[in-house]
Amino acid sequence: MHVEKTLVSIGLKITTPRKKVLGVLLTSKKPLSAEEILYVLEEQRVEVDLASIYRTLNIFEDKKIVEAIDFSDGKKRFEVISEAIHHHHHMVCKKCGDIQDVELEEEEELIKKIEKETQFKIDKHQLEFFGWCVKCQ
Repeated sequence: MHVEKTLVSIGLKITTPRKKVLGVLLTSKKPLSAEEILYVLEEQRVEVDLASIYRTLNIFEDKKIVEAIDFSDGKKRFEVISEAIHHHHHMVCKKCGDIQDVELEEEEELIKKIEKETQFKIDKHQLEFFGWCVKCQ
């Protein structure tokens, strides 16, 4: 996904915060909070404030570029929504905070079964696993 083309294609003006925030999220291997994005940008010597990052993330979420994920720790984290990135869930270590992606092979069958049994039409879901990673066990 090319950062500038993505911004233009959804009708957004290309600004430094938008380019940099999207660039960080595209290269991250895990969902990031606004504070974590700020840290990465500071490491890259990019001058941007936390308020600009929050505004940018809100715009990206409204435009369906990113998805907010809540791990019930008081921080909203964000990751890019893309056809190239398959729908997945996360495993979160309760000790060190490490986040790993996990894909479930039987997910579609489970959703169909739930819909059939409950007559509930599911259009979105999130499933997160909490426990201890190998290093923290």
